[in-house]
Amino acid sequence: MQIRAANRQASAALELGLRITTCRYLSSVLGIPKEYDKLYFYYSDYAVYDALKIWLENPNLIPSLGPSLAALYAYDKKNNTNNIRFLYFYLLFERNSAQTSKYLHMHRNNISYRVKRIEELTGIQLDDPEVRLRLMLLYRCLELGYPLA
Repeated sequence: MQIRAANRQASAALELGLRITTCRYLSSVLGIPKEYDKLYFYYSDYAVYDALKIWLENPNLIPSLGPSLAALYAYDKKNNTNNIRFLYFYLLFERNSAQTSKYLHMHRNNISYRVKRIEELTGIQLDDPEVRLRLMLLYRCLELGYPLA
């Protein structure tokens, strides 16, 4: 039984690793270059993506924040802003204004303004840990190549 599970995990790691390293959707949305030189994949690096892949096979399970993120992306395109990228890094740095401002080369006061503005535009509350988790899962879905809509 363990050999079967190990085989499934190895296959999933290979499939997801290749899919993510060749997917350019997230890097195009966020403006982040991807590294394409990885030759081996560990399942532990892709376990979350494996769960997401299973999750996304059932459309009833896709989180309700998808339309909010899609609306933010549309707003960015229309107004030539980068709120979707900002939000990703703000969540990635666990809402740490100092780290976010340093990484994005922004003034710390601008961080608070942008967070408020994103909450107004989308109607989401970034103080809610469930909302933040769902948003980060949606960003991971983008890495798998699923569109925002």
